[in-house]
Amino acid sequence: MIQEAKYTSPSGKETSFAWKTTSRKTELKTGVYTFPDKDGAHVQHQGAGAKSFPLACIFTEADCMEKADQFEAMLVERGIGELQHPIYGTVKVVPTESIEREDDTVSNYGESTVTVTFTETITDEEASQLSEVASDSIAEQKDAFIEAAVADFAEGVMTTDITTQAAIVTALDTQTQSIIDSLQAMAMTDKKVAAEWLTTAKEAKDRIATFYAESMKKAGKIENAFFDAVDIARLTLRLINLPSRIAISLSEKLKGYNALASRLISQYKIDPFGIDKIKTAYATANLALTGSCAAIAAGSALTVVENSAKAPAQGSKGSGGAGGGAGAGSSKTASAGGNGSSGPGPSGGSFGSGSGPASGSSRNANKKAGTTSRKEALETASGVLQFLETVTAFQDTKIEKNAFVDATPNAHLALVELVHSSIHLIMNVSFSLPLQRIITLDRDRQAIELCAELYGTTDFIDDFIIQNNFNGNEIVLLPMGKKVSCYV
Repeated sequence: MIQEAKYTSPSGKETSFAWKTTSRKTELKTGVYTFPDKDGAHVQHQGAGAKSFPLACIFTEADCMEKADQFEAMLVERGIGELQHPIYGTVKVVPTESIEREDDTVSNYGESTVTVTFTETITDEEASQLSEVASDSIAEQKDAFIEAAVADFAEGVMTTDITTQAAIVTALDTQTQSIIDSLQAMAMTDKKVAAEWLTTAKEAKDRIATFYAESMKKAGKIENAFFDAVDIARLTLRLINLPSRIAISLSEKLKGYNALASRLISQYKIDPFGIDKIKTAYATANLALTGSCAAIAAGSALTVVENSAKAPAQGSKGSGGAGGGAGAGSSKTASAGGNGSSGPGPSGGSFGSGSGPASGSSRNANKKAGTTSRKEALETASGVLQFLETVTAFQDTKIEKNAFVDATPNAHLALVELVHSSIHLIMNVSFSLPLQRIITLDRDRQAIELCAELYGTTDFIDDFIIQNNFNGNEIVLLPMGKKVSCYV
């Protein structure tokens, strides 16, 4: 149904215009992935992206140029406008790309044409809902990866050779201990996670100790070993995944999982003699490496979404908070993620202006979840991608060297999809996270007093101490020259 073409600017101004032809362009969120020693490509499809509507908006009559001027002024207003498209209905839009103006006051008896592309946008409310949907999608993709990884591992360690079985048990036991040594300190920072971690670790080690021995006593023998392998794989992946959702900084999580990956790769022995031993050694190492990559990718994405939903409301100022320009530091204030104007403060230093945390329930929610800055989220997205590249390089090296090693395509494709979906979610949500600022103290300060000055409340004291990694002495007194970070 053809209707009147009309645009309403963010300020509420309206204008109607004539048009000749229309079109609509829809981007597709797809990725094409190729693999060594395999022809063709895997195409990942994550649905539709932005819809854009190029329009030549025509204004006529004697005042056509004045109408075009007013329309151009409306197009440069900041915010979300509304386009009543003559063919495709009413949509929330933002003008994008460039604006082209053409005036013809002679041959067309007074006609001005403004060519512009309107791009459909989502509102803040819709963005929150989409984050929840995206979080559900990440969880589903992670489950799909786990199922594929467990099946690949169980198939990879099926052998009737006793010496190979013994080597697998030894490798699994060593690998599990590496997981415990690398991640346990992180897991112990959360009481609920700590209890489940210890239980899972004990259960995994017990199952590994009896792997093959108990199953071979049963009537099915090697068939029963398959189900035992499935249980061991699930326990291993659960152990790896547990610390990924703990409320600590993303950089610390990434650091911990990178340390585990480096340890697992260095522990991988030079390919032992025999095809079975090569295959099973690869299957064991690959389970832990891909599981670590999946854990840090999904865990980081879901943490960013949670912190985005609970982030302090920007624009509300706390009493004496950062928005008040409190002079906590010197003029050598560094900014991470954005710049702000500075102003003198009571301690003789200066601090970038911004908004203090919101009060009430949002403070408590953010205090519980921890704080993630925009800069940290973007750095984490890059780190997760590098993690995937490290795992892929390990796989490619082993597959290239031993062509008979199973490339486990199902688990790998599931992992690639999970990682790229997680990175996409982190990038989208990061813009709603608070900015981080780093200040240099120009005199000795007490942590609790400084927290109250920067945030306008002491509710954030726990997060303030954790995010700055203050030691026991610094909690009592922060020395002059100390660099301190806070969020605005």
